[in-house]
Amino acid sequence: MVDALRAEENNPGGRRVRQIGHLVQELTRQEMGLAEAEAVRNSWTRFYRDTSGVLHGLGATPEESRERFEGVVAAFEQLFLGLPERVERLRQLASSEQPSPQDAAEIASMSDPRAGSYFFRAAVSQHWLGLLSLDRLLPEASRWPALPYLRRQLATDAPQVCAWVEQHLAAIEARGPGAVGMAVSLVAEAGMKACGVLQQIVRTQQDRHVLLRISYWARDVPVSERTGQWVRVVEDVLRQPSFGAQESWEAAQLAGSLAQTAHLEGQLRPDGDRLGVIIRSALASVLAMHLSEADEWEVSLVNDLREISLADPPHRVLFTLMRAVLDLAREDARLGVPLSERLRVLDNKLPAGPVADRLRAVVLLESYDHDGTDAASSGTWWEQALPLAGRLAAARSPRADVADFLALLKDACPNQHRAGLHSVLAQALGQAPSRQEISDWKDAYETAHASLPSAWRTVWELSQVLAPEVLEPWRPLLETLTALAGQPAPARPEPVMRVTSWTESHGGLSVDVFAARAAEEGPAAAARHLATAPVERTDVDASDARAGLLSDLVAQDPQLWARDPGGVAATAAGDPAVLAAYFNSLHRAAREGKIADAELAAIALAAFAARSAAGQDGPGAGQLQRVICNLLHRAWESGLLLEGASATAEGAVEWLEGLVTGWTQPRTDTPQPLLTALDEPGGAALLSLIARALQQAQRTGQGWPPRSVLCWPGCWRASRMIRPWRSSASASPS
Repeated sequence: MVDALRAEENNPGGRRVRQIGHLVQELTRQEMGLAEAEAVRNSWTRFYRDTSGVLHGLGATPEESRERFEGVVAAFEQLFLGLPERVERLRQLASSEQPSPQDAAEIASMSDPRAGSYFFRAAVSQHWLGLLSLDRLLPEASRWPALPYLRRQLATDAPQVCAWVEQHLAAIEARGPGAVGMAVSLVAEAGMKACGVLQQIVRTQQDRHVLLRISYWARDVPVSERTGQWVRVVEDVLRQPSFGAQESWEAAQLAGSLAQTAHLEGQLRPDGDRLGVIIRSALASVLAMHLSEADEWEVSLVNDLREISLADPPHRVLFTLMRAVLDLAREDARLGVPLSERLRVLDNKLPAGPVADRLRAVVLLESYDHDGTDAASSGTWWEQALPLAGRLAAARSPRADVADFLALLKDACPNQHRAGLHSVLAQALGQAPSRQEISDWKDAYETAHASLPSAWRTVWELSQVLAPEVLEPWRPLLETLTALAGQPAPARPEPVMRVTSWTESHGGLSVDVFAARAAEEGPAAAARHLATAPVERTDVDASDARAGLLSDLVAQDPQLWARDPGGVAATAAGDPAVLAAYFNSLHRAAREGKIADAELAAIALAAFAARSAAGQDGPGAGQLQRVICNLLHRAWESGLLLEGASATAEGAVEWLEGLVTGWTQPRTDTPQPLLTALDEPGGAALLSLIARALQQAQRTGQGWPPRSVLCWPGCWRASRMIRPWRSSASASPS
């Protein structure tokens, strides 16, 4: 509001326009658009200005007075005359085939938004496009009354409408990306006739919604109608970093459409049709642009470029473009495009370096079935492959696709090229270390965890795909590394980033193995084996790994693991975290109705019997106390453990009272006593005692728990401690 008022200082008549705008909204239930505001400014501000001049002594002739009076009457009609009363005149204007400038002036004077919308839904003459003011015709940020009229004109004369949008593109862009997006949606209905104006828009726009609409247009154009200009529009869209970052899936579909357009109906284009060549160049050019802005380590995040699919594209558009280039090269190979032509675009567009060499390797790897068996292509294939192998080995940090390429060379290399292959690989790997250098590094590794030199790591990672002749000087190093690792190098280089599997999520412990053992030997025996099973991974906490595995086992078969809670608890007595995970999973199963009440009582007693483990220091102790409190709470709430287990129940009550007593002590050692109290089991213990007291009151026929329970000092202190929190946390204990 403040900004609007300030704007009125530089806008004569702005206050009157605002006042009339409020009146129009009250009368029509619609806000005025820019065209209606301009109509008000042109009529009412002139009326106020001229009338003010007369009041201040400026004379007026009878003709001028009559003109002013007619203008005021017309303005009042526009403002106060209802739409039904004006509909006949609007219909006459809309149906006119040869409208005049006076008709256009009448349209320009309309301040009722409903009148403008009605007119544009019915107007037929193409001459309105040249007669009406731009305020009436151009889109606004979120509305475009003239859109129905322009769509009809587009269906009649698409080039004229596209040229009109192109002519007024600067004015449309000044109204914001919303207006540009609506303009794109309009001209997109013209198909390839909109190519010129869309090419201008895409070069100046970075708004994701505008680019998204242009991408929809590009994919809707039939493949047979696509031209080099269409390719340039698509290329410009894919070049926009914002589009690839925010619309990764749409970018993949657009890149796929571009690659598929290179071949008409899955066949090579005729000799005179160079669209396939243009598309190869465009894809490689876009990829080169994105590569120039990416760090080299980003490319190594994908271990095998062949695993990327445009049907399920990665979030990073860089890998999407790589896959599009590779898909096109693979289809070219299938259709018999010469290998030199397939690689020429990579040589011309991509910057020299490891990334381009890796792409070349995958191109050769995926085309070997076509080129390797063709006499005309086989020689060229090996001429490209041998020097490429040396560059890949020298680049360090090889990925799985590079290793597969080198493995193919090792297995399929013709005898006449084998010596040359071994030579380039040996030269690329460099000089092997001496035994003394290996010994010095081993000592440094064992004492200070010294890292493996990059050249040595490359040999280790590629040792499974290199020929023995190449590895011979490196045998001492490989033997040392094998001894340290306890096994040979993996068959393929492992990913830089690994997605943890279900098995590895428990530190290497297998859910299936322990589930089978529990079904065969019983849950207690399986828990005993779990307690002593080694956790292979050193980057996870062993107790957490066992606790997580046990939780999953209980979730899979809660009835099996509820059969012997005492036996399971005895095997894990030394680990409160594992006990807490076990009993908490059983409590969850009971809450979900997967365990009968009779089993719940035995579980609660077994958990209470394991309370000594909760007294241990370390992680999991507090959680175990809370779990025991929750199980007792549920058992008592279900009417269990109230009779026939009096000694155990009394012991549980005494234990819970001790937790509550400690919990209700004033807290002066922390600036956040509420958070500290919430993290301790005293609250759960208090709720358990209340649940037991309520059940006893119902059994004895009393309406409230015994007074001795309600007046217990711990409850009184708890109420005093809780009272200040009630304003912010008033949830009931139940």
